[in-house]
Amino acid sequence: MYRNLMTSAFLVVAVAGYVFAADQGPLVGSWRFEKKVDTLADGTEVASGPAAGYQGFVVFTAGGRFVGAVVPRERRWRISTVAPEELRHSLTATDAYFGTYHVDPKGRTLTYRPEGSLDPSLENTDQVRGYKLSGDRLVLSGSWEYEGTKRHFEITWRRVE
Repeated sequence: MYRNLMTSAFLVVAVAGYVFAADQGPLVGSWRFEKKVDTLADGTEVASGPAAGYQGFVVFTAGGRFVGAVVPRERRWRISTVAPEELRHSLTATDAYFGTYHVDPKGRTLTYRPEGSLDPSLENTDQVRGYKLSGDRLVLSGSWEYEGTKRHFEITWRRVE
């Protein structure tokens, strides 16, 4: 009886996991950072970040977990010798986080909830992004404020096989 109960419980969990995984389906996998574009309210494109660009990955699992990091390419320092101002500049241009996510296909939104983040103010908060998926490209979008000016951003990722 106990074995049958455990088997039934496993099947319920497995089926529930499948439904959850199917809901996350389009984003499941590994994605390489391609570019980020910031625009002002009038549509003017503005520079965002180091001139040398960024590199990074984000991974979405079928079980609704994610991990991601984006770092500036121009970093050349060693942790044991980095100057405080160089470290601060590098950290402000870096994103790193992990947690859970949920996709709303009808609303075309991705909501992620960092459990850990380089920026602790994001931890345990819902971060909602618009998303567009076209072939092996994923574009996440949203708004943010920089030095008192509201900006719209689009971050493009390419699926990694």
